Amino acid sequence: MFPVNIRVAVPLVVAGALAAAAVVTGGQVVAESTPPKPKPPFPQPTHVVGEAQAQAVQAQALKQFVAQAHDPRSLRRVEIGNYYYAHSTLKEAVGAADAIIVGRIQQTTFADNPSGGLPLARSRVQVDQVIKGNPGAELALLQLGGPMLTTTGLALVQLESDALLLPGDEAVLLLRYDPDHQAFRTIHGAGSILIASGQAVPEESNPFGASLAGKSRAEVLAAVSREARSP
Repeated sequence: MFPVNIRVAVPLVVAGALAAAAVVTGGQVVAESTPPKPKPPFPQPTHVVGEAQAQAVQAQALKQFVAQAHDPRSLRRVEIGNYYYAHSTLKEAVGAADAIIVGRIQQTTFADNPSGGLPLARSRVQVDQVIKGNPGAELALLQLGGPMLTTTGLALVQLESDALLLPGDEAVLLLRYDPDHQAFRTIHGAGSILIASGQAVPEESNPFGASLAGKSRAEVLAAVSREARSP
């Protein structure tokens, strides 16, 4: 199951600016509730900074995190609320997907986003089963999010509609292909159904997640396959 998250109900800031949500953002440092103790050696921002400086600080923190090979699972998760179209039914989501697979995350790398905002998380996914499309035996998955500085230390910041998948995670993925990045992206809000201990754990943002939650892997695959075959 995805770890317990701290929700930050603010919109995602688009290209050209930093995302604003309990992170160092353009022009200000936003505080969080129930702060844990800071985690050295990462710097702790305590003053108001400009957008360019904030972006440079975030880029340096991410570079340091990656260089020291820290485990992203050791970080608490912080969610950023974002605007997205939510597919209200499984049938609708399946119809919108270019590919649907059961896969396991083999590797995830984080990189600074040249457009600003959240880091880029690129994962290598082993394809165990294909339900729709022809993605091959392995595919690249691109998500927004990664290690970012907050006023209480480093956190794993992610979109409310697209929780980050990490190495070892198994999931049923409903995907759209992004030719600009030569990678797949999940359908926001409904594109990732984690399989944990053999049971389905849909994202909280999934409008039809309650109908799948707790079902077995086989039951979820049967439901998705049925919708993929229907006209």
